[in-house]
Amino acid sequence: MEKWAHQLYVAVFIVLVVALGVWSLGAWRDFQQPEEISAIDGGWAQQYESHYNEEFPVKNFGTSFWAAVQYLLFSEGREGVVVGNDEWLFTQEEFKAYPDFADRVNNQLELISQVKQYLDNQGVDLAVVIVPSKARVYAEHLQDSMPYEGHKDLYFSAVEKLLAKGIHSPLLLPGMMEGKDQARMFLRTDTHWTPEGAAIAASEIVRQLEPKEKNMEWHTKAFETVSQKPREHKGDLLNYIPLDPYFAYLGPGTEPLLPRETFPLDSEDQASGMDDDLFGESSAEVALVGTSYSANPLWNFVGALQQQAGVEVISYAQEGKGPVIPMMEYLLSDDFLESPPNVVIWEFPERYIPMSYDLSEYALPFTVAGNSSNSLNHQETNTFNRQETNNSDSGRIL
Repeated sequence: MEKWAHQLYVAVFIVLVVALGVWSLGAWRDFQQPEEISAIDGGWAQQYESHYNEEFPVKNFGTSFWAAVQYLLFSEGREGVVVGNDEWLFTQEEFKAYPDFADRVNNQLELISQVKQYLDNQGVDLAVVIVPSKARVYAEHLQDSMPYEGHKDLYFSAVEKLLAKGIHSPLLLPGMMEGKDQARMFLRTDTHWTPEGAAIAASEIVRQLEPKEKNMEWHTKAFETVSQKPREHKGDLLNYIPLDPYFAYLGPGTEPLLPRETFPLDSEDQASGMDDDLFGESSAEVALVGTSYSANPLWNFVGALQQQAGVEVISYAQEGKGPVIPMMEYLLSDDFLESPPNVVIWEFPERYIPMSYDLSEYALPFTVAGNSSNSLNHQETNTFNRQETNNSDSGRIL
């Protein structure tokens, strides 16, 4: 760097630091000491520290500034996100490398098999819906880097192994790959699918399950899906690129979302069916268990399933707990024990297959290979934390 350029750089830096320092004095000037807080016992200092942390402009500016540097110069964000091309973001959970990857996958599939056998004993069928990873569906938007080897064949391998265990597992990937030519299957800056992607998934699930579930009374009810007012959606992965409030215009930004909502259509037949339910002659019922892919109404996955299947779908999906914990809680609930459904659809994102959970709190009378087990805690007992995968390796899934 030329001497004059270096001096100019230093001068600009000093001016910027001084300006930000003067600006930060506003955090002191705006502070008003609460009357009930005493300076003697340290309460005043704690109140001011809290106020200063919230209002300190240099801190906020610095956070946004370095996020902009990471994103623009290095195509990176905080731990938890993989930055792709064309302003696409991916969760690092889809790239996580574990030293015992194969064992984790086998343990997870064995757990699913135990759930299946338990449901069989209750006369309930199970369908496990593996949601393909966003990085698999939109691999073209990833940087040119290699994935962790275990993820390459994970989706098809898991489905094949479930089918070999006699577990219904509708294949979603081909339909979603074909559907993405007409509509976006996943949100650009979010971990989740779009309403269009959820609708494609629902269509594939029903198309593949209907011939196999002979005892189900399909298409006994009518539903209508209505598009809602368009909105701008801030994806959850933007939290890992904290450009707000100063440099938001430099990042991926929000994206358009067209929510949908599904309503039952009133008819004499349906009214008659409801009367039958009141007298204990319940029609076929589907329970949906899963993650925020199912629980968040923005994607309308429950509504799409109801319209495609023509039956009522009762959702027990939960946000922020992964796919396994909601299933354990559902199987122990009064709803299941007192009124088991005909079919349980278990929505299970691909990226959760290698994860392990602490299931020591859940004791179910599972029978595996003729042996009774009082606990599901056959996996490595790491307390489940959705952010346990933040130390993942980035890469490309083929």
